[in-house]
Order: sequence, then C-alpha cells, then structure tokens
Amino acid sequence: MQLWKKNIWYEETDEGVLHLVGGGESASLLTRYQVVTSVPAEGGGMVEGEEKLTYIWQDFSRSILPVQKADGFSLTVFLSDRERLFGLGDESRETVMKRGRIADLWVRNAVCYGPVPFLISSENWALFVNCTYRMRFDLDSQGRNQVHITAEKGILDCYLFLGEDMKSLIGKYTKVTGRPLLLPRAGYGFTFVCNEEEGAHDVVNDCFQFRREEIPCDMVGLEPGWMETHYDFTTKKEWHPERFYFPTWVEKNYAGTWSFLYNVKQMGFRLSLWLCCDYDLLWEEEQEQLDCRANSYEGAEIMDDHFGHGSIMDKITVPGESWFTHLKRFVDQGVSAFKMDGANQVLEHPDRLWACRYTDDEIHNLYPVLLAKQMSRGFSEYTGRRAMIYTSALYAGTQRYAATWAGDTGGGPATLVSILNYAFCGHTNTTCDIDPSNVKSLHYGFLLPWSQILAWRNWHHPWLLGRKQEAIIRDYARLRSSLFPYLYSFAYAAWLTGIPIIRPMQLEYPQDERYDQTTNLYMLGDSLLVGAFDMNLSLPEGKWIDYFTNVIYSGEITYEPPAGKGGALFVKPGAVFVTQTPKDYLDEETEEPLYIRMYPGGSGSFLLYEDDGDTMEYQKDIYAVTKMAFEDKGDGTAELTLFPPEGGYPQPSRSFRAVFPSEQAAVFCEEVPVKVCCQNGVTQWTAESGEKPVTYRIQW
Repeated sequence: MQLWKKNIWYEETDEGVLHLVGGGESASLLTRYQVVTSVPAEGGGMVEGEEKLTYIWQDFSRSILPVQKADGFSLTVFLSDRERLFGLGDESRETVMKRGRIADLWVRNAVCYGPVPFLISSENWALFVNCTYRMRFDLDSQGRNQVHITAEKGILDCYLFLGEDMKSLIGKYTKVTGRPLLLPRAGYGFTFVCNEEEGAHDVVNDCFQFRREEIPCDMVGLEPGWMETHYDFTTKKEWHPERFYFPTWVEKNYAGTWSFLYNVKQMGFRLSLWLCCDYDLLWEEEQEQLDCRANSYEGAEIMDDHFGHGSIMDKITVPGESWFTHLKRFVDQGVSAFKMDGANQVLEHPDRLWACRYTDDEIHNLYPVLLAKQMSRGFSEYTGRRAMIYTSALYAGTQRYAATWAGDTGGGPATLVSILNYAFCGHTNTTCDIDPSNVKSLHYGFLLPWSQILAWRNWHHPWLLGRKQEAIIRDYARLRSSLFPYLYSFAYAAWLTGIPIIRPMQLEYPQDERYDQTTNLYMLGDSLLVGAFDMNLSLPEGKWIDYFTNVIYSGEITYEPPAGKGGALFVKPGAVFVTQTPKDYLDEETEEPLYIRMYPGGSGSFLLYEDDGDTMEYQKDIYAVTKMAFEDKGDGTAELTLFPPEGGYPQPSRSFRAVFPSEQAAVFCEEVPVKVCCQNGVTQWTAESGEKPVTYRIQW
C-alpha cells in the first residue's frame, strides 16, 4: 500500500512497519496533513482528510506531525500521560527510561559513543529516523506529552513499527537495519588485552601463565605498542621490530614455527590487534577510485616525478585500495580479531570532504558503521570465517557487523547503563573493560555477552594481583566458561530474532513501572537474573533460586554475596538450561558431558544451539538445535522432556548429565533405564537424546 500526498510518501513495507518519507523544498510550506489508514472487515484502503497526519493502523491511534524544510526537518509525536520511552543507544549513561530528557545524537568521545535514532515506547510502537545528520530528540522535557525530533539537515525518512510488545518491535527494527551478528565461539569467552609495553616473549608467556594457572581464556589482544610507528593510521604499518621480531628471511605473511603467533595458536589462543583508522572509507563504499591521472610532460625540460600525478590532500587513503586490504597479511599470520579504537572515529572532521563529495556533518555518525562493515565483510570474505571486530563507536546498523565495548570508561555502573540502552536497540554483543581489582566489576563483567580485561597501561594479569584476587578471577572465568552453551544459544536467538542476550528489566517486565529507573538488575537470557553493584534488589514475582547457594529469595531484598562473589546471580523459577564443564578455551575439544540444569517452581523450555563455532555455515542452516522442556507439577513431581536435535549440523544421539537441586529425588523413565546418583546436594543422571522425545519423571 503506497501513497504520495503533498511531497509525503508512505508505504507499509511489512506487517506492522510503515515507511514515511518527506522530500522537496515545497514541503517546507506544508505543516499539517491527515491520513487515516483502517482495515474494515471487507478490507479497505486509505482515507484522506485535512488537518494533521493521524495513523489509525493496527489498533494504533497516534498523532504525528512531520515537517520537511529546505534546511532539515522536524517530527512531533504526541504521547499519552503514562507512556514511557526507551532506546537511543549510548547517548546517555544516566538512565534507561528516557522520557523527560533531551538527547543529542552525535558520536562523541566517552559521553556519547553510540547514539542510535531508534525510540521505543511502552505502548508498543517504535520509531527509527533514518538520518545520519546530527539530531535532537526532545523526549517531552517540557511535560507537554510530546516527542519533538529535529535535524538541521537531511530528508525526513523514518519507519514506524507496531507490535504486540517491545521485544517484537526490536525484532522489526533489526529486520530493517540488520540482525546482531553471531560472533565466533571464542568471541563469547574471555579476552585479555596485554600491556602495550609487552613484546612477543611476554605475550607467549602470558598465554602460558593462563594455562598453567587454569584460568580459562580464549583471546589475547595487543594495544598500539605492537606497531613500529605508535598509533599508525596508515596502510604501511609494521610489527615493532624489537618487540615483535620476525627473521628477515621469512615472508611478510609468515605464520610458521619461527613466529610467536604459532605458539599463541598452539596454546588455543586467538590474537587481536588494536587499530586506529582515519581512512576515507567512502571511496570503497561508492566503489570508485581516486582520480590520479598522470600529468603531461609535454614542453617540460625537466622530468620530475613530483608532477607526474594528481596532488591528493588525503595522505592516508591509497587510491583504489580498500582499508581491509593491508590487513590481510596479518590475518595470514594468524590474527583473528581487531579492536577498532575510538581514535578519529569519535572526532569531527570539519574541513574534510569524504570521497570528494560528502561533508563531515553527514558522514560523522555514519563512519563507525562503514568501518565495522568493511572490516567484518573484508575478514569474512577473505577467510570464510566469522569476524571478531569490536569497536567503541557505533550508530544504527553497527550491530550486524561488530561487537562493542563501552570505550575507555572502565567497568563501573555507568557502563552497565550504556549496555542496557544498547539492548533496547537490538545491539547484543556488548561488554566493558572489567576492573580486575574490583570484585563487583568482575561479577558484572563476566556476566555480559562477552568479557574483557584491559591491561593497556596497567599490569592487570591475574597472577600479579595477589592470590586472593587471582582466585576470584579464576572462579569467574570458570563460571563464564561453564555458561557458554547457555550464552551461545541466546546469541544465536539474537541473530535469529533481534532480541538481545542482555534484557533490561524494563524490557522483560514492561508493565512493572517500579523498574523504570532500575540499573542494578538485568536478565541474562531468559532464565538468569544478574544483580550488579547495588545489592538492594527488587526481584520479580516468584521464588528465585540463588545460582551459587540454591537458597530461595523473593520480593525486596538486600543481598549479601557469598565469599568471593561480587553480586547476585539468580535462576528463574521453573528454568531449564545447559552448562558445561569449564574449558581452558572454548574451542578445546573434550569428552566432558553437557549439563541440563532444572529448577523447581514453574515450567520452562530451552533450545540448545550448536554449530562449528567459526564459519558462516550457520547462515545456511548448518547447525543443530536440541529442545528440552521442564515442568514442575506442584505436587512434588516434575518432568523433563528431551527432544531429538534438529538442523543440518551433524549431531548424533548424545548423552547429557541432568542435574536437579535435590539430594532426595527419584527419577523414572519408560524409554531408557536411569541410574541416579547424588552429589553436592543435587540429583544427577544420564539423559539420553534419540530419534524420539524422551521424558524423565522426577519425584522429590
């Protein structure tokens, strides 16, 4: 369904998605329109009226006033009295509920790393403004029940989303802008970024120490000190000749036994390189080349090569060469990930003309998206593997290309607010720089979609922090490794649906207004509840089980973490999910069983997702999904049903270790024999998956 009216064009592009575009200078004279869209029983179409643009569409009644001007646009949306607003990404680290604020959507260092022009309402509508110019979102700061969006440049181009709840709106938004990518398996483990003074021997020794100390770790990263020229923005960067010496007789892309990267790989680590970028990515995006035609020497007595080509002001960009091209040699050597520093991404370039045509006020917000896109696609097209690209700067659409960390702002409560705000924009692969000296930061940081400790100018190696702190880091790293099957399954669900791994309380419990200002609780997946920093907690309805102690809590509590723990981790009543025995690194092949964990107090289900962990084959349905369902019948009995795996990934019938938190439980099954044992206060048995569903009956 499409219609043009007075320079305003609108189209229902998908169920519950309306695309509105206003263009032309003449539209600046037209300030009000009316369109009423209804669907009568017999079908129907659009009815036109006069004064203002009003949509009555899929049970949605909302007044929207769009105004396109010669020098920008404005958009006003009228609100109800009790309506709450969320989203807009990392434009603020003060609050999650945004009504009453004024938001400036412009990428800036530290204060606004990742603005996203996606606004979502508790009344189940959302708005995405498809514009890269600087925008101002006045979210009813004057108490007039209005959202007023303005931009000094650009064409009014927006999407209105309607759905049954806010999760469905995030799904519709990410269907338009891109689903969050599925990282390689190692990406969901633990990353340790080394001190930039370290050289090859130090890095290899760091890897050895992690293995010797039995602290699970998947990736080590190098900061700017790996380069011969500190903070080298060019495509001529080289390894630091003293810190990272390579024999002169080996090839530039050498990856054999004379390379320290060989040893890193042999110990199961992946290596990440820090990068800064000021390259003109718009040439590659436009698929054009710089005009460097040779000048004529006709009539000249002196043949001077200085005059043989055009003079280019940009001394970094190489004509006709994509940014990723110069990184291929490092990938050949074994580099598996790249950390894209904020660097010049977060700076304005007021005198720059990108690709000789685009001014910086249009490109500034867009640049982080293009960098993530070209890095991610460049890596995957070159290797056939998933990219682990992570950046501190982003804008709408970055979620489909890169992971992020909260920039150089530490691992405190403010970074959690940014991560919760990203979740409302469908960006799931988020983390911070954990403070390893703070047990509260360790607790929160190891219970994020991915985890990282940065030792850029510190010596944050666990074994250098004292035995007590090392033991805490080891325990949390092992906890994270054990939760991998759970986290990876929800990472896949995020790629499939757009629903993030981190679920703010406002998203998971939208009708509970007491959570409007909550920033110390969040759901990790749909079964685990994390309490971070402030331990005065308002638990959702029901009896929540302490993951560490199996003690039951409910209501308003002041939680006292067990020794060595920095916060709370609760399990939802009736939850069922899968964990594993901790591994040195997630790609390690072991014969250890997976554990199905069940908790009384309700019913739930879980989809265990498995694939090769590295390639793009999952996009071709080459994966396995095993469903399991649990039900507490409320009479001292429960049932666990294990379904056969589905999907194209070769996954034969397998065994799980089933775990139920009772040492006096009996387990019965008609399909297969059951041998029960009790250990550490829980009942365990081997649960078999086969060609048909298998049901286990539990009595306690």
